[in-house]
Amino acid sequence: MKKKYAFLLLISLLGIVFLNAQQLQLDTTYGVDGINNANVDLTVTYKYPDNKIIAVTKPTASYPSLMPTIRVHKYTEDGALDTTFGTNGIANYIATSFKDRFDMYGVTVQPDGKILTYGQTYQVGSTSYYYQFFICRFNENGTVDTNFGTNGIIKHSLNTFNQKRERFLDAVVDENNKITAVGYTEIDGYLDSNAVAMRFLSDGTVDTTFGTDGVMQFSPNTYDFFSKIYLLGPSTYMMVGGTNVTTTDRDAYILKITENGTFDNNFGTNGSITINFSAGLDSISKIFFLADNTMLAAGTSVGSVAFAKINANGTLDNSFSGDGMNTTYVPVPNHYPLTGGNIELLPDGKFILASTCKRNDDSTNNYDYGIARLNANTSLDTSFMTNGVYVDVVTGTNEFARGIYVQQDGKVLVLVNGRIYRYINFSPLTLTDVIANYTINLYPNPARDYFIINSDEQINEIEIYSIDGKLIQTITNLAENKIDVTHLISSLYFIKISNSKFSKTIKLIKQ
Repeated sequence: MKKKYAFLLLISLLGIVFLNAQQLQLDTTYGVDGINNANVDLTVTYKYPDNKIIAVTKPTASYPSLMPTIRVHKYTEDGALDTTFGTNGIANYIATSFKDRFDMYGVTVQPDGKILTYGQTYQVGSTSYYYQFFICRFNENGTVDTNFGTNGIIKHSLNTFNQKRERFLDAVVDENNKITAVGYTEIDGYLDSNAVAMRFLSDGTVDTTFGTDGVMQFSPNTYDFFSKIYLLGPSTYMMVGGTNVTTTDRDAYILKITENGTFDNNFGTNGSITINFSAGLDSISKIFFLADNTMLAAGTSVGSVAFAKINANGTLDNSFSGDGMNTTYVPVPNHYPLTGGNIELLPDGKFILASTCKRNDDSTNNYDYGIARLNANTSLDTSFMTNGVYVDVVTGTNEFARGIYVQQDGKVLVLVNGRIYRYINFSPLTLTDVIANYTINLYPNPARDYFIINSDEQINEIEIYSIDGKLIQTITNLAENKIDVTHLISSLYFIKISNSKFSKTIKLIKQ
């Protein structure tokens, strides 16, 4: 009888935790009372699997006292600068000319730990700017990789008009450390551009086996761009972009290509699928690769969070919302609604969203950031906070949501201007989370061809996730505990092991 009462008491306590878990709060163990006042531009950031953060920024150039610089800050899991990196947590690339300027749009960490930052560079001249793509590489310890390009940097130009912008917005690195970067090159200013993908060898030279002399361009309409790229395997890439049908109507698209930069004609129509949520400006900011071999693309359309579910063959999955697409309206009191620029997946299968929202009173400094939670079916989860939304109103300042990251333990980092907030209680605690305490061993780790799992409980499912959270493989009905990984590229992976009683995630290094 005492055991029964103890079990009922545990259930009651868990019920209290469950209710409280719907109300987020700052994690006071992070930074100062839950906030890391980084005081740097947090637009270009990267989160390591161990929850360290990289932020790439640029100091204001004032020649000759301060040369133009690319600056990388690295923060520990608790929000302090990582003093093992660079000089007291800060690494610098210093330009060779006081005329150089750098606009950073992305950062990628290679499987070997080296750090790429990229975007657009130009030189300040008397009559014109000389725009070019650029990639700069740092070693894992924060020193500049002088074996890359010219003293750590490569610059490249496709157009012959030095006033036209050329920008890399995202990049991935394969098992041979080849770099594939995507973005756009302007043909006629803001009126015309081509989406661009370029491949570079490990030392920064152009890989001429890709596309045409190392370049693939895509231009279905007038103004076109690639904004994200995913490496699906040793020979397959997926790019996300946008195309302007008119100045007020933009469609999103997803493109699949092979290793040599040609279209995968088994996907969509001639290798691509166009997503037209509305007659407005549509965009996709994130693709979630689901266990059933479908994809869920998340983005923004006309003041709402937009979703499209796509089959592996590049067609819309009509089982989702009737036509494969839907939008979720997220109202915010005294503000315009939230949109889908920064969205991540929570451990319980729900989605968390951080977005800038404008106050509707036309006041000065009238931008705040809001957080919303969506159910797994993408509807608004009204059990979270007040009707599914939390908004932080700080008078006298503009608060812009720059990004969001979900840690493996379910804590959530929200990047706002020059600060990082860490919140807890986004995902309800379950009974199995509390009482499960099973022994699971995975070896060898690092692994080259295989790994073995030993467990004192039957394992029903193994899921392998990439470093950026993409589901690579699901293994069920295990015939043996030896798992082949020869098909994986050299990188860090997360191995999720589960049955009806427990779920555990272990980091695996694939050599």
